[in-house]
Amino acid sequence: MFQARRRRWQLLLGEVWRRGLKTMAAGYRTAHPNVRPEDLLAVVPASICYTASSVYPYEDLVLGQALLPEQLQAYARDRQEALLAVMENATAATDALREGIETS
Repeated sequence: MFQARRRRWQLLLGEVWRRGLKTMAAGYRTAHPNVRPEDLLAVVPASICYTASSVYPYEDLVLGQALLPEQLQAYARDRQEALLAVMENATAATDALREGIETS
């Protein structure tokens, strides 16, 4: 199971996600021209902060509840892997957003 998740994240770390992020930023700026570029560039650090500080589903463990079901454990692992992937590629993600903003 871990190998399948690892392969999924390897796909996300290729060029496809960068092109998608650039396209999304360009489309968003076209649809919302009054949004300041700095606000759109804040998406990457804001998503890192939000994901890193979210306690779901861990609050159940903190409150002494039963162990998490397998599905929530898998979700927590996937979310942590996604967070690490974004953190490791924050500069590339921000660059892709910037390129999208500049082409819109």
